[in-house]
Amino acid sequence: MKIRCGDYEIIDSGVIILDKKDSELSFFLREKEPAGVVCHFINDQENANARTVPYINGNNLYIDCINYDNPEGVGLSHPINVGTLDGKKLYLQMWSYLMGTEKSIRKVEYTFYREY
Repeated sequence: MKIRCGDYEIIDSGVIILDKKDSELSFFLREKEPAGVVCHFINDQENANARTVPYINGNNLYIDCINYDNPEGVGLSHPINVGTLDGKKLYLQMWSYLMGTEKSIRKVEYTFYREY
């Protein structure tokens, strides 16, 4: 099955339940390549604004998801470019929720798009 959305092909989409709200989440686009997208969920009590800070370190793109702690969900307002796959630009869109009575479990919905 192939799924398209506008000018993009959906490469992967899913929902992940993390064991803790601050667990690291890593996506590796190919099995034998060390490059990936690594998401850190960080709580900044000094600045309560939710924000996303991407940066590259080595072969990985790191995304600091700061104050993604709203039970109604926080995430990217639009897909961000996370590299290339088979010579075409690759994008990530994600949304995160805290769940459970103590808001200690994180649910992450994600979609990887590739230029069509």
